[in-house]
Amino acid sequence: MTDSPNVETRANRRTLTDLTGSYVISYLLLFVLLGALVYFAGIWNVLANTRLLDLLISSGIIGYHDVQLGIVTGIPNHELYLYSQDLVDWRLVGVVAALYFLFWGIKALQFHGIARFLGMKGKQSEHTGSFFYGAGFNILAPFKAGNAATVSSCEAYGEDPGRAGTAVYTLELFVLFEVAAFALLGLALNGWSTWLGEIFWAVVICAVAYVIMRPALIGGVFIPGQATKADRRTIVRRLFESPKVLTGLAILSLLAFLIDDFTPYLISQAFTTDFVILNVPFSVIQMGVVAGYIARQVPITPGGIGQWEWGFAAALYMGGVGLPEAATIAILESVMRHGTGVLLFGGIVLWKRSRTSIQDVVPKVLEPIEAEHKKAA
Repeated sequence: MTDSPNVETRANRRTLTDLTGSYVISYLLLFVLLGALVYFAGIWNVLANTRLLDLLISSGIIGYHDVQLGIVTGIPNHELYLYSQDLVDWRLVGVVAALYFLFWGIKALQFHGIARFLGMKGKQSEHTGSFFYGAGFNILAPFKAGNAATVSSCEAYGEDPGRAGTAVYTLELFVLFEVAAFALLGLALNGWSTWLGEIFWAVVICAVAYVIMRPALIGGVFIPGQATKADRRTIVRRLFESPKVLTGLAILSLLAFLIDDFTPYLISQAFTTDFVILNVPFSVIQMGVVAGYIARQVPITPGGIGQWEWGFAAALYMGGVGLPEAATIAILESVMRHGTGVLLFGGIVLWKRSRTSIQDVVPKVLEPIEAEHKKAA
């Protein structure tokens, strides 16, 4: 009996050490993946295409000519300067931002529909706040910790945590449905050979992430909200027993993913001008989105960032787009998508609409890890 407190203390310390180490590695991997993408695509090309080169010259970080001071002196060629001076259509950028706010709103509405279907009693505003909080948390933290954040928020509103976890998992099932549906659309538009090339590297990224995370996925350790096989069968059966509900939720899924398909196309057009040409056929763009989703299905970086950009850019490259252009569109799209999600998260935190906090979420993330370590002890 005297050893039990010591065993529990050691398990708790090991839990915190494992979690901290995993998170540090996750953030480092994010920067490595994004840095590698920019490096292989050509740093100067990406800086010029995104117009960041103009900002770096104006701020004195890069010295373009002899009169200017600069930490970095000169650029490889003058064409890059011309690229960086092209005007951006900020109207289209605004449209993309608005579409992404609509995208998040549709997903929140879908979450509310799932919650009510599962017997949760909360208002739409409460479920929306919980969803935005979890979605933003998922962008900022790895291993889908935002799932635990959504459950914690729902619980703070008086919901049963088990039902809330089931609702989160059901929402993820609809994401898989979206990816499958639009992957089949891409197959019809592009043909087998192109289609296989476009998803190949995304599947490789997902497979590598799965191998890395397999022990945690099996034990439900680092991925909160994993449903058992029995729960999965029950969820699917109940949905098919309610065709009206299933149809409504499926329509919301397809509409949200369609918006997700159009946003990278529109953002590429906003940055396409006389010198910077980011024109990509819509059929290739939409397969890039599908590939991005596949690549980050097992997110070992915060929000799957880095995994998503590589999957998206690789699909565009295999579809015949130059790597500098593919990487530029992937990065611009990522900034818009994740930026709007973080803004909504910030709004929820600022106006205290989640009724929970990181202090409440972390214990939920730690619970399964502590259980594993206590078993081992």
